[in-house]
Amino acid sequence: MLLKIDKHWLPFFLGSALSVSAGAIEADKVDQGGSTSISAAGTHSKLDEDSKNDRDRRRNHYNKAPKAKFVLPTQSSLLQVGSTLSVIVKAIDIDGKINKVQLIVNGPNGKYQRTEYFMPYEWANPDRKNDPFLRNLSAGTYQLTAIATDNKGGKTQIQTSVTVSNVAPTTSPVATPVATPVATPVATPVATP
Repeated sequence: MLLKIDKHWLPFFLGSALSVSAGAIEADKVDQGGSTSISAAGTHSKLDEDSKNDRDRRRNHYNKAPKAKFVLPTQSSLLQVGSTLSVIVKAIDIDGKINKVQLIVNGPNGKYQRTEYFMPYEWANPDRKNDPFLRNLSAGTYQLTAIATDNKGGKTQIQTSVTVSNVAPTTSPVATPVATPVATPVATPVATP
């Protein structure tokens, strides 16, 4: 016997049990030949869609977002005009892997964006001649945003800024300890009367 559910004909053997997870099954009538007409309420495609959404919610619920931090530049760095802005981002994901790290730089000469897909996540590496936007910098403030994305779609966004000016960065003088001579006591003989 064939059973029609949601425009699909399925084989059904007499005496078999029928289980449908979408909607209810009703017996419409039994004719004199012993055949039964049944109908199912609900649609299979909606059930599949709901199951997929539930799986996605569960998967993302248990996904821990990746962690990221700027190794270079350090927080609120100051560079001189003409410098190169080297950027290194450390990104880890404890329950999966990092798929990509995207760097977005907003500076006085516009916006720059590039994505790294493999470690190390770095831009303007001195060994490579890439990222011309980050070389020979002009004066101004550069806002850096890094977005780390893991294999389950979790994202973490971090930000820092760099100021480029004509004034050379100053460093704090480092106090150097000065050795002071210590007087060595000298023993003097004492006369006894």
